[in-house]
Amino acid sequence: MVLCFFEELSNAEAADILEVSVGALEQLLVRARRSLRVSLAGMMD
Repeated sequence: MVLCFFEELSNAEAADILEVSVGALEQLLVRARRSLRVSLAGMMD
């Protein structure tokens, strides 16, 4: 998430740096967002 959002890299650029396919990166981003959402929700309770 850091590479795509804070460093403002495209998914393709981030995938290249991480040496994964764009599809794999997109799945990693989905999981990271879900994990962050759950963590933040737990803090709000």
